[in-house]
Formats: sequence, structure tokens, C-alpha cells
Amino acid sequence: MDCLFRNGWLSNPRRNIPMVDFAIIELEDGLTVVELRAAESPEEAAARERGVLVDPGPYPTYEDACDALAELEGDDEEA
Repeated sequence: MDCLFRNGWLSNPRRNIPMVDFAIIELEDGLTVVELRAAESPEEAAARERGVLVDPGPYPTYEDACDALAELEGDDEEA
């Protein structure tokens, strides 16, 4: 299958799949990973979730964002 990345979409002959990015925000109960909607900035995602942007990333996978979140939480514990 031939896939191409164009303007935030992964295209193939059968369908278009939106590429999803992730950022890290802080909510009242702590840090969390948030999915960025199509054409949404990390700042807009934080505002949508009523949080504060901590790390805009953007991270291409949820796992990458969780790894970065774990590092941030580890830095907090060391301080």
C-alpha cells in the first residue's frame, strides 16, 4: 500500500487518515496528555481542556507524549 503524508493527512488510495499529535497540559489534578484536533494548536487544546500548556510537543504518538510526561514528572521529583 502506498501512503503519502500531505497537509496533516496520511493518504492512501482507499481513505484519508488524519495524523494526530499530542501535547502535555496541566489540569487541577496534575499533568496529562491531550490529543490535538485537526488544525488545533497546543495552546487551543489546553484552553479547550481548561488547563495550562506545559509542553507543546507536538508528539507524533501517544507513547512519545507519555514518555515525555514521565520525564517531566521525574524532573519534578528530583527537584
